[in-house]
Amino acid sequence: THLLSILFGSTLAASIEEVFFRGLLLGSLAAHLRWPTAAWVTSALYAGVHLLASDPGFAVRGFEPGAGFRYLGHALARQLEPAALPPLAGLFLAGLVLALVVRLTGSLYFAVGLHAGWAASFRIVRRATHVLAEIPGTSFLATHHYLVGTPWAWAAIALAGALVHAGFALAARRRSPAPREAG
Repeated sequence: THLLSILFGSTLAASIEEVFFRGLLLGSLAAHLRWPTAAWVTSALYAGVHLLASDPGFAVRGFEPGAGFRYLGHALARQLEPAALPPLAGLFLAGLVLALVVRLTGSLYFAVGLHAGWAASFRIVRRATHVLAEIPGTSFLATHHYLVGTPWAWAAIALAGALVHAGFALAARRRSPAPREAG
């Protein structure tokens, strides 16, 4: 049942994030900006959102109109540390790959599947293994997303993007008829 929980949670989170970031945000920005710029902006926002981690110890007493902004500042301050930068870079790269997938397919379905697969595999690997090296840092992003913050993870994400691109390029070439020779 734990595996089903991981698969359901990963698919739900991937669906919500892809609808928002690649569906609504990327689609809206691409209508007004060049596509590469829209992909970079949405990927940066996608990575940045992962800095927000809840803090159950943070409590507001009584009514305070600025409590949400105070909490946002608190949440970001807890995450901003040098150890969070490599995972942010990995998440940014993953956002670019997912944007490319949406561009190539014209659909969110493949991006949701890829995102859910990544998220589930990260959770399974993180649960099944022990970190071989000490994780520098204390932020949620540094300690819980180490799988996206290493050069090996970046290479795997880039390889996934290259394979998706190559697969769609090959499929497009197979669909288009061969040029006829003049003669």
